Amino acid sequence: MRTILVCGIGASGTSAVAGCLHKLGCPMGLPGHLDQGEHYEDICFYNAFTQPIDWDGLKRRIADHRQPPVWGWKNTLTIKAIPGILNYLKGPRIVAVHRSMTASIRGRRDGRCPPGVYYTQQQAETWAIEAMAEYMRALRIAQVPILHVGFEDLLAEPAKIVQELAHFAFYDLPSAPQIQDAINHIDKDRVHA
Repeated sequence: MRTILVCGIGASGTSAVAGCLHKLGCPMGLPGHLDQGEHYEDICFYNAFTQPIDWDGLKRRIADHRQPPVWGWKNTLTIKAIPGILNYLKGPRIVAVHRSMTASIRGRRDGRCPPGVYYTQQQAETWAIEAMAEYMRALRIAQVPILHVGFEDLLAEPAKIVQELAHFAFYDLPSAPQIQDAINHIDKDRVHA
């Protein structure tokens, strides 16, 4: 059993990477949240920034989940909770997605993260700095394998990054058609970048 946790600050490319993994054969999400569409929205049932995390509830949901050999979970809201969440996942690995700070700030300011909520430039900059600091702290103390993926690298060399994701996430490499589907997904996501 292996769990792939896709994480990053908002507007960093986590949806693109989660969609890529899904195309490779890694179902993304817990029960009731699987395959939510092309953008693979966050599973926002725990907000680690504003509410205490219901660890028992999370543990029950994971235990009840009939997991395939590899499954994934994307939630940008659990940055602060990464160390605790890892205790409840089987064979956890992290795909840490990074993007230029300017792009993340622009996504927050322009109402893409969260969708329809607009921030001033100063609010977006403050959010990005705080979120990035918390994200890097969480990654630093996580004691699991981590693959760092740059969103700009993903767009520039999709075939190379898809191969790296496949080697990192799966016990057996996905089929050639699945790999091509993942590359096509990245090419399509380029439009939303």
